[in-house]
Amino acid sequence: MLNSETISSPDSTYVNILHSCHDHQAIAYYEKHGASTVEHAFAIANILHIHSKVLEASYFYRVAFDLHGKTQTEFPLPQSLLQVRLLCLLKSSNVPPPEELEELATYSPALANYIRGIQIAWQDGKVGQGLDLIGNAFEIFHSG
Repeated sequence: MLNSETISSPDSTYVNILHSCHDHQAIAYYEKHGASTVEHAFAIANILHIHSKVLEASYFYRVAFDLHGKTQTEFPLPQSLLQVRLLCLLKSSNVPPPEELEELATYSPALANYIRGIQIAWQDGKVGQGLDLIGNAFEIFHSG
């Protein structure tokens, strides 16, 4: 699975994750570009996400976030990377780490509430409460 304690280096972790999910496009991208920049880790995450490998995508979105300079002039924005990572965790039926939700809230309280609202709706079945928490968070999405 995604247990980094049993793997000695980031490169071997990346390879193990990509091979375990059998995504040939993501593997080919990694073999050509690696995952040592925000751009490349983000591209791999997007490939995995598009192919419904959401748990694996969440890992690479976190890699991209960790590589990010955390400035509001570097795209994708740090809050966008963290938001999509947490959303992928929810899509894979996992609980977002509370410390990552708090980290997201430091960049964007609205996006943190979006993730909390999705979690309440999907995992707790409280759709109305989730929608109330989400509010108008969609206004700050990069797509408007």
